[in-house]
Amino acid sequence: MNKKLADEIKLNVSNCIACNSKDLYKVIDLGLQPLANVYKNTKTESQKKYPLVLNFCKNCSHCQLNDFVHQDILFKNYMYVSGTAKEQIKYFDWFSDLVISTISKDKGNVLDIGCNDGSQLNLFKKKSFQTYGIDPAKNLHKISSKNHKVICGYFNEDFDKLELKFDAIVCQNAFAHNYNQLEFLQKCKKLMTNETKLFITVSQVNMIKNNEFDTIYHEHYSYYTVNSMRTICKRAGLCLTDVVEHDAHGKTYIHIISLRDGESENVSLLAQQEVDANLFDINTYKKYRKNAEKLADKFNNTINSLRNKGFFIVGCGSPAKSNTVINFKDMQIDLVLDDNELKQEKYVPGTSIPVKPFNILKRIDTYQKICYVILAWNFFDEIKSKIELLGLKKEDLIVRFFPALEILKNE
Repeated sequence: MNKKLADEIKLNVSNCIACNSKDLYKVIDLGLQPLANVYKNTKTESQKKYPLVLNFCKNCSHCQLNDFVHQDILFKNYMYVSGTAKEQIKYFDWFSDLVISTISKDKGNVLDIGCNDGSQLNLFKKKSFQTYGIDPAKNLHKISSKNHKVICGYFNEDFDKLELKFDAIVCQNAFAHNYNQLEFLQKCKKLMTNETKLFITVSQVNMIKNNEFDTIYHEHYSYYTVNSMRTICKRAGLCLTDVVEHDAHGKTYIHIISLRDGESENVSLLAQQEVDANLFDINTYKKYRKNAEKLADKFNNTINSLRNKGFFIVGCGSPAKSNTVINFKDMQIDLVLDDNELKQEKYVPGTSIPVKPFNILKRIDTYQKICYVILAWNFFDEIKSKIELLGLKKEDLIVRFFPALEILKNE
C-alpha cells in the first residue's frame, strides 16, 4: 500500500472494537466515498475518496467500518456544528436536566468530550455547572472556549491535560469517532469517582431495523447495540448501569455508565430485545443490505422522475448522512440549503451541488415547480415549517425518504 495512503487510512480492521473477536461479516459496501463533512470550495475541486464498508461482529452484534480514515483528516477542520437546529438545542436542554437529576447535584462540574461548538456546555453553564470540554476541531475552538474551559485536542491523546475528577462526563455521538474506544473508556475511568456518571449517546439505534444506511460514514467507526456497549464497558472495568431512550435523530440511546456494579433491569431487557429482534442473526444483515439498496434505488429513481417532469430539486439540510446517500447513487440535486454558515457557499462533498442559506428560497421562486427533498429527515417537522414560512407554491412538492419514501403535495 502507498505510504501516504497508509498514513491516511487503516485498511481492513480485523478485530471487533467492542469484544476483540475476529468473526466479522461484511454487511454492505457503499463504494468509494468522499468524507461526508469535507465540503468543496469550488465546483471543480477534486476530492479523495475512501472505501465505505460496514462489518458486523457475529459474537457481540457490534457493527463497525472495515477501514478507518485517520482522525486528523476527519476532525481537525470540522464543518458540523451542533447549535444550528432548534430541536437539537431542545434536546440538549432535556439532556442536561437528565444528567443533573441522575447525579443528584444542583452544582458540580461536567466534562463534554467532543464538545463541538459548546452548545451542550452552554446549557450546563446556565444551570450553575462548571464546564469543561475537549474537541480536536481547530476551527470551532474560538467559539467553544468563549465561555468554557476547552482543550483543543483528542481525548485519548490529550487526556493528561485534564487534572481533576468530574461529577459527570458526557459524550454526544462522539464516542464512535475514536480509533481506540476501549482506551477511551479506560481513560474516562481515571477521571471518575464512585459517584461519577459517564453518559455516552449513540443515535443509530434503529439503523438496522429501519434500513438507515445513510448513517454510515467515515466519522462513525462504530455502531453500538446495548449488548456491544455492555461488552466493551466490562472490558474497561466499568458497568453499564442504565439506558435512557430519546426520539432525537430517529431514536437515541443514552448509556449511563459508572464505576460501581449495579446493572438495571432495563439494560437486561433492552439487551434481550436485541436478541429477540435477531440482531445476532447474520440473515438480519443480509436483509438489511437488500432493503437499503432497494430504498436507495427507489429514492434516486423518484428524484430522477421528478426532474424529468420539470421540477427543480432542492435538498433541505445538509447533514453528513445525506452525503452518503447522494454519493452512493450519484443523485442529481440542483441545490442544497443549510443554516450552517460553515457549509454555505461551498459544494456538497463529491459533487457540484452548491450549498446556500435557506433565505435564498425567496430568490428562486421564478421556477415553475420545486421539489423540496428533506435530507435532514430527523428534523423533518422543523424544516417543513421553515419551507412553508418562506413560501410554498401549490404545485410544489415535499419529499422525505426516511423512515419511508413519501411525497407530500401542497394542498
